[in-house]
Amino acid sequence: MATIDLGKIKLVWRGTYSGSTAYTVDDVVQHTDTITSSFICTTASTGNAPSTGGSVHSSWAYLAKGGVAGTDVGTTITTQGDILYRDGSGLQRLAKGTAAQTLKMNSGATAPEWATVTTPTSDFVKLSTVTASTASTVSFDGFFTSDYEWYKVIWKGYPSADTYLNMRFRRSNADVTTSNYEWMAWGGERHSGSSSNDQKAGGWTDSYMRPASFNDLQNGNSNTDYGFNGVSYIYRPLDTSLNNTINGFMSFKSSNAGSMQMYNYMGCLEDAQTAISGISYYPSSGTVTGKWTLYGIKH
Repeated sequence: MATIDLGKIKLVWRGTYSGSTAYTVDDVVQHTDTITSSFICTTASTGNAPSTGGSVHSSWAYLAKGGVAGTDVGTTITTQGDILYRDGSGLQRLAKGTAAQTLKMNSGATAPEWATVTTPTSDFVKLSTVTASTASTVSFDGFFTSDYEWYKVIWKGYPSADTYLNMRFRRSNADVTTSNYEWMAWGGERHSGSSSNDQKAGGWTDSYMRPASFNDLQNGNSNTDYGFNGVSYIYRPLDTSLNNTINGFMSFKSSNAGSMQMYNYMGCLEDAQTAISGISYYPSSGTVTGKWTLYGIKH
């Protein structure tokens, strides 16, 4: 009976390559030159290393090619929080940043880097908000400091009855009620009947300031979509070389009167030039509901 030589019917693992060993087809070895890889013998050979400078000898072929030396993930990133990225030559470690740092791309757009975020400047800061519900007065006190030159109050609300909205400065946690206020307001009204009125008003020795001349600020049905809204600017309230001043604008829609009105205004406390500590808003009668917010502004 004839004998048939089938040769090897499976790969034969021969361990680490040795230059003195005779290898035959389908032998498999491991060899380290520039990298550690496994190779399969394609032509019987002795003393022909499977890799020389990364080039495979003609007697061998790669079975499994290893990674670039020195870029093993486990040895490249070594510390909790490290980040692995690739540069032009291979995998690289970006050491973890410090607390509160932010990851960004470098100026050359070639690699990530850590950066410390600059804290936003406090040139415009909300200092306080008052939400009023049927209140007789809305006040801010103790928020004026040398940090800001201007202060801004934004407000929206509605009174319980037809009334004026009045304003007063405060000192030592109390309204200044002396008759030393000067104020003026000017603006206009537009009726549903297509008629218009120009309006102006003012006072010279009053115990309050007023941002409007009409007194029909009541919105009829306590609907917060109506009522009044406005802005006040207070300039250098702690400066004792100036009289305390305020200016701004306001507008309102009166549902029961069917009109809308808008005003600019200015007020001044003409007394001893003394720092003020706050400001109050109050209706000339009844109560007020709404929201007032105070901001500090650097200039």
